[in-house]
Amino acid sequence: MKTRTLIVSITLLLSILMLELLSLFYPNWSTIQNENFNLTSCQSCSKLLQNWSLECMTRKACYDNNDTLCENYSKDFYAGVIYIYIQIACIFTTLMLLEKFGIMAFNEDIGYSFIVYIVLFINWILQLLAIIMWWFYSIKDSEVKANTGPKIGIFLAVWTSLGSFYLFYVFYKEKYSEGIQCIQTSQKILGMSPKIWMILSISLILLGLCLIIASISTKTWLTYKNTYGGLIRCKDCNEIPYLSWECLAGTECENNKDSKTCKIYLRLAYASKCYLILSSISIILIIFFLQSGISTIISRKYGNEQFNLTYLILGIFLQLISTILWADISKVKVSSQCDDDICGSLGISLAISSNFFIFIGAILYSISIRYETYIFLVNIDLNLVEAQRLKSTCPTPRNDMQEKH
Repeated sequence: MKTRTLIVSITLLLSILMLELLSLFYPNWSTIQNENFNLTSCQSCSKLLQNWSLECMTRKACYDNNDTLCENYSKDFYAGVIYIYIQIACIFTTLMLLEKFGIMAFNEDIGYSFIVYIVLFINWILQLLAIIMWWFYSIKDSEVKANTGPKIGIFLAVWTSLGSFYLFYVFYKEKYSEGIQCIQTSQKILGMSPKIWMILSISLILLGLCLIIASISTKTWLTYKNTYGGLIRCKDCNEIPYLSWECLAGTECENNKDSKTCKIYLRLAYASKCYLILSSISIILIIFFLQSGISTIISRKYGNEQFNLTYLILGIFLQLISTILWADISKVKVSSQCDDDICGSLGISLAISSNFFIFIGAILYSISIRYETYIFLVNIDLNLVEAQRLKSTCPTPRNDMQEKH
């Protein structure tokens, strides 16, 4: 691909990424009864408790049977949550595209080129879906009025659409050619092919990744005074069920900021933020690494080997730090006798286990990759018959195992 085309493509993707971040953090998204809101909190509420978000206001209004506010806040809150989730997915796909075009800028291979088309399509669809869902959930049949934020969202959707069509066109026009290569095994490791060890290592890393996601999703992270809490919220710490730790901190600290309960809620709110942010970045880095790991298993080259391992190392480091930070900030105890202290539960166990499996998988992968040698065959358009013939001659994990027998 030409250098000028790559520069334009990367610049375009960077502009999309900046707009995605701007849309998430823009302060004025909606207005309810002359009060301005962003996607998660109120910007101009005069009687807002400290640390209270739009979620807190929604749950309080619904609990107090204030039907009008409950409906308006609920629509705005759920619209914001949906937009945030979809936009985070868009940011992830944009980063994937940036990585692939960055790899091409350094004349490295990106594995199967059709993945670029798939990611472009997903990114485009998600971007359209994000703003459509926000309008559908917040504005329809409610008193919620759109502010400047939705206009940025609309512009972002249009810009992403134009950018996706351009990238699809130039990528197809340039006819990116894939490097077809085979892997030659130099020697066995403990009587087994390095390929088998590599598959085992990727499986362990995938298991660790699933455990990270499970730890974020589980509703059982801790127990405190016969109450059960998750990473983000507590089931029954207040008369209003399922309030977030931030909401609880705002309520408790408003009454007595020096109380033990106030300090605990503040610690848990801060600890959950740290874990959520660092673990999310860790998930992205590990997925980026898995692209290269899986490509290696199926005898394809992906990017730079040292850079790919850097993804994995950073992912492991951030997940380990996130686990340690959560335990240190929250002052959690892992014991059957916690008395009046915070007692760790399933969530922290999943977080600790994820570190173990990913670390073991990383060690196995680092060892097995040293026993594999890439044999470059041809750099050719995969649509050609010759390319298909060469692909068929490359040993796959299954063929490799059959030959051993």
